Amino acid sequence: MLVAILILASGVVYAQQPALQYFRPNDKNGLNVFEPSKEDTVIFDGLKVRVGGDFAMQFQGIRQSNTAGNLTKLGSDFNLPSANLNLDV
Repeated sequence: MLVAILILASGVVYAQQPALQYFRPNDKNGLNVFEPSKEDTVIFDGLKVRVGGDFAMQFQGIRQSNTAGNLTKLGSDFNLPSANLNLDV
């Protein structure tokens, strides 16, 4: 229950972020956008900083085979987790 409340609260906080000039979104809205717009659509009213992060933990399952049967047996397990710190200024 607490996790659901935290997820909903984080969505509300993210939705109230101020707009940034020349910014390419990090979510699905930024896909296939290789450069931010050169149009000055946001009026500058001071420096704004947005801090965020991403976390990924991937599962990998690999098998290999050949006719000689002399390959090492591979297993399935989790890769090392990776994390990114996003600073949008």
